[in-house]
Amino acid sequence: MDRWKKWAVFCAAAVYLAVYIFVSYRNLLVFPFVHSDESWLAGLSRDMLAAENLGVTESFFDAKPRVPHAMKSLFHLMQMGAVGLGGFSVGSVRMLSLLAGIICLVLFYLCVRRMGSRWFALGLTVLLSLDIQFIYASHFARQEIFIALELLVCLWILLGKKGRPGTGTALILGVITGLFVGIHPNSFLCAAVCGFIMVFEVVRQAAGKDKKGAVKTLGSLAAYSGAVLAVTAVYVGISFQFNPHFLPDYFLYGKEEFELSSSGWARVGELFTFFSGVYGRDNGTYYLPDVRLEMIAMVLAAGLSAAACLVMRGAAISESEALRGEIISDSEEDRWIQNTRVIFEGAAGLAAGMVVIGRYNQTAVLFFFLFGWLLAGQVLQLFEKAGRTIGILILAAGLAVGSIWQIQNQRPGETENYVSYLDQLADLVPADAPTIGNLNMEFYFDRGMLKDYRNLPYVEGGVETYIRENQIEYICYSDELDYLYEHRPYFHVIYGNAAFVRELKAFCETACREVGRIHSLEYASRVNSLRGAEEWGTVRVYRVN
Repeated sequence: MDRWKKWAVFCAAAVYLAVYIFVSYRNLLVFPFVHSDESWLAGLSRDMLAAENLGVTESFFDAKPRVPHAMKSLFHLMQMGAVGLGGFSVGSVRMLSLLAGIICLVLFYLCVRRMGSRWFALGLTVLLSLDIQFIYASHFARQEIFIALELLVCLWILLGKKGRPGTGTALILGVITGLFVGIHPNSFLCAAVCGFIMVFEVVRQAAGKDKKGAVKTLGSLAAYSGAVLAVTAVYVGISFQFNPHFLPDYFLYGKEEFELSSSGWARVGELFTFFSGVYGRDNGTYYLPDVRLEMIAMVLAAGLSAAACLVMRGAAISESEALRGEIISDSEEDRWIQNTRVIFEGAAGLAAGMVVIGRYNQTAVLFFFLFGWLLAGQVLQLFEKAGRTIGILILAAGLAVGSIWQIQNQRPGETENYVSYLDQLADLVPADAPTIGNLNMEFYFDRGMLKDYRNLPYVEGGVETYIRENQIEYICYSDELDYLYEHRPYFHVIYGNAAFVRELKAFCETACREVGRIHSLEYASRVNSLRGAEEWGTVRVYRVN
């Protein structure tokens, strides 16, 4: 009978996954809108591929300060493969994210399988797959979905070891975490997650007078830390080959580009501001889906899980037995408590890691959602089978309706898309013409032809000198630039000092002729609050005399 149940779950999962992949592929270019970060990362990968060198910097940022490093080299290698196979396009690089998203779903299923039955694990995985934030990340050609994959691998291992990995397992965890530094430095968030889980277990064991166990877990923590540092040292060493002044330049870049110099308490406050911004969809340039209901549900799940832990521990065993930590019980209630504890410890580590790094990118909220859905699963397991099934069906229906509605209503223009935006550009500017414009145009131009206007705050000798020296033929002047100038210095972190706008506009009016306009409510502006506004939906294209 159990064998047939396994096959039934496998067949159901295979059918759902096949349908999910088909629907996701059909909507890969539909949702979300193409962000300039995608053209930035893909454009850099194209430059690396052409130069056959991971140490090159972006051709479209030739004046803006850059720091070559190896911290994202694995990600760029993967994108180089995608560009080589599928060409330089949004679809090629987004396919990588979709593939990582599918792997995430499998890993999430395996994590939940540590905590419950096969059918329950499949049901909770369906909920994650329908979450608009997960769909967003798995369609977005950035690294968040890959870091989510890393987190799920490590959580699967730690849940299996009840938060207390042996030395060998800890080394494997450390190598995984270190390798993913080559995807993004935010891999250190995973290090914080794993580290917190092991630290909490050391404290629990020591408090329960299990000194031997505490020493063993402490040794595993040391092995994990050593493995992470060893693999990271390889990337750092390669980075020094690219730039002998890598470390001071890298930290200075972080301080100036992302304002990472806040004090400890200020960073704690910024964490709450981060959640508030995601909840209120208060954002600079990224599309933020409406996840208010999910966030409320996850907070409730966290509260109910914590309360249930306290009640179970008090009802099942005395406080002294609960703290002893010498033997991990295999009773159903104790396994529930152990799994919930690991999830909470990991979430605390994630929050602490973000505070230490001080970088609060709204797209990183996906990492917290992984823990939120795991806690929601723990709450559902407190109910009988019928209650769990009804709960999953209700949540799945709500998520499906909400996600479909948001995908269909993300655009300010009903018929507008990225292809039509680039088609308008192609009617006015040749792909091989040196051009100053918005980086979201990079997928249209030949390599090296586009210069992002974020270079202009850093040029020496003035804007006209830069234009003449680089033999610029076209300037794509977005109305957004006037907004940036009027609201300086608010957007300096994103665009640099907008004082260049006045000189650029004067040059366009006196030394160029307007050859046409691009109308796009979605892509004319990167600032999210301006999207959809007719006033800021035009790009004026000038031919340099």
